[in-house]
Amino acid sequence: DPNVPNVPKVSPRCPHGVPRFVTSIVSLYYRCDADVQQDPELQAWVGEIFTRGFLGRRSSGGHGGHL
Repeated sequence: DPNVPNVPKVSPRCPHGVPRFVTSIVSLYYRCDADVQQDPELQAWVGEIFTRGFLGRRSSGGHGGHL
């Protein structure tokens, strides 16, 4: 989104920068894995992605609807 300030652009030719960028953003909101696991809104969203997006298939690499 061009309206969001200070968000670096990630080149498609540099996919290794994506995990580092995502980690830096996520770490602003969550200090540890337990914080992620205890966020009910995030877990509901992941559950919806798993059940609707992957149709509940374990072969899709889903986490059973939980992070």
